[in-house]
Amino acid sequence: MLVRIARQSHLGDPDACATVLGLLFTSRLLHQHFQRALAQLDLSEVRLTTLVSLYALDPEPSTPADLAFHSQVSRATMTATLESMRLRNWIVRDRAQNDRRVLHIHLTDEGRTLVEQAVRPFLSTVNLCAQVLTPHERTTAIRICTHLNSYFQPQTA
Repeated sequence: MLVRIARQSHLGDPDACATVLGLLFTSRLLHQHFQRALAQLDLSEVRLTTLVSLYALDPEPSTPADLAFHSQVSRATMTATLESMRLRNWIVRDRAQNDRRVLHIHLTDEGRTLVEQAVRPFLSTVNLCAQVLTPHERTTAIRICTHLNSYFQPQTA
């Protein structure tokens, strides 16, 4: 529908519009698919990325600010996420010894086990989605995503 409007109104290149609109539609479908897969594990994207970040950095402690950065969410969202994860006994929080204002976050054994159990079906779903593409299509998709990501990422000085 929007491509037709672009063609009729001469607002830019209709083929370029079709490309970006196709990417948006596909990203929405992929997002919905992964949301369903995560829901089966009682996880949200933020919880999964937080757990995976903690798992990857283990045994080093992480701060809420670091985890918010890795999960690409606000610190307020991360605070609420960490509280829900603490209540589920997936993480523990403790104060840094040298600066009591700093919180350190660690996985519990239960949290570590959850990550190990959750990553397999999640990556299996990722793999299944990728299998519909040829190796050449996957390479092209990575190049396109990398290029678009670099365009939209904030530039650092």
